[in-house]
Amino acid sequence: MSSFVANPAPLYDLLHELRRRECVPTTCHKLLAQLERRGSLLHAYSANYDGIESAANVDGLESAAGVRRVSHLHGSVRLAHCSHELNHIVPALACTDDPAPCRGLEDGLRTQLPRADACLVLGQPPPAGTHAASILASLSHHVPRLLLAASRVEGHAFDAQLVGSVDAAAGWLVFGELAEETRGEGEGEGAPPLRPRAQAQTPLALAPREAEESSKRRKLRGAAEVT
Repeated sequence: MSSFVANPAPLYDLLHELRRRECVPTTCHKLLAQLERRGSLLHAYSANYDGIESAANVDGLESAAGVRRVSHLHGSVRLAHCSHELNHIVPALACTDDPAPCRGLEDGLRTQLPRADACLVLGQPPPAGTHAASILASLSHHVPRLLLAASRVEGHAFDAQLVGSVDAAAGWLVFGELAEETRGEGEGEGAPPLRPRAQAQTPLALAPREAEESSKRRKLRGAAEVT
């Protein structure tokens, strides 16, 4: 923060460039949007800071009612606050090791996690010691955890792992099969599915508890790893 106060211009220039870029949602974001439309998305914790969830209309159904379904763990390039202490307009961004959690995280840990029926992790699991990792650690051991990742992850207590292209796995969950939405523009019928861009990963999505939760848990715990 001291370097920002001494010379804020480089960061302002970077933020201006990031805001100008077009956010293109991946199939992972379409999965989150579909879960929300079905009323199955309790909350999503995003590692993105470019506002891509809004571009995918995730949180769109609830925003009008004033209820937010997405928390940005690292802040957002589209938000800022006025700091009288620093005498600057400060970007609403946070570093991975920032001791201050994102807005609403602590309330979410207290009120949302007890209602969670399942936890879906898209991309690699969050590193230990981060705010996102604290969400996983706070989940009840009865809540099934599903990981969609490019490679198998050891040392994490997941009930099932879908290993391979994250977008392809998300497309399978959304459409029931590998659909055209997982392919790039101009790619042919036999083209391999796209892998998501590095920053297009929403790490945690919590599903609300439903009446058939025990049946879901049995199915999820019995799911085989897909390679």
